[in-house]
Amino acid sequence: MHPDKPGPPLGAGPPRPPRDAISGFPDAILGFPDACSSVVPRRRRVPATRPDPWRVTDWEQPDLSYVRPFVSARYRSWPLYSPRIELVPCGEKSKAALFVRIPGGEFPQWSRSVVPRRWEWRWLEPRNHPYVVLRLTVDFEDVSGTPIGLGVPSRLSNTTLEGFRHAHQLRCATPFDPENRGHREAIEAWVTAPSPVLMIFVDENDRARAFVSLDQEHDGGALGQLEEGRRHLNGIPANRRSTFAAAAEELGLPWIDRW
Repeated sequence: MHPDKPGPPLGAGPPRPPRDAISGFPDAILGFPDACSSVVPRRRRVPATRPDPWRVTDWEQPDLSYVRPFVSARYRSWPLYSPRIELVPCGEKSKAALFVRIPGGEFPQWSRSVVPRRWEWRWLEPRNHPYVVLRLTVDFEDVSGTPIGLGVPSRLSNTTLEGFRHAHQLRCATPFDPENRGHREAIEAWVTAPSPVLMIFVDENDRARAFVSLDQEHDGGALGQLEEGRRHLNGIPANRRSTFAAAAEELGLPWIDRW
């Protein structure tokens, strides 16, 4: 973990992922409001060639120096604990990163000992609002065994004793709209990006940030679920089709839970 402030970095030189962390996964421009239109200029579709990797040295140099103004412009619209893939303008190019906004009191813990363990993409169609939602689920674990995710206990759906025995584990889910061009471009850019890819934790009031660099495992499952979901969505008659917002609300997304 490499916080910009406060707290000591784990080491000098380019960051390396935790040895046991599951790497290489996505999340995205949640459309509440819609994709980065006010921040990122309209871009062409992600080309077939893989994008340039992130250059990670310190927060004052490219590419990390571009993250600060981007976060400051966007963080207020990010729900707590909601993993999201965003396209960050880096000079003349854009690069995908996964952001998680964390309650201020928990930020030091996340920046030091919380790692991702599993990524899952799945498309869903709720019963009462016919539309397709692409759901990203990320399982996090505090490797020190310290409880996490207690800043908003009312949002935890698992309140059993078994759930609290696993308080050092947190499962976070985020919805994406298969028809939203910004969402699709962010997912595609993340999946095709070379190592390292970045996961960035953000203090809820934008007072600090910390990043982890992950080795990319090119997740063809994400693109497969995206395209399959789009095909299913196109098969829903226009007179029956609901909206992304209504479908996500019926599915209770975004949400957090234990695993």
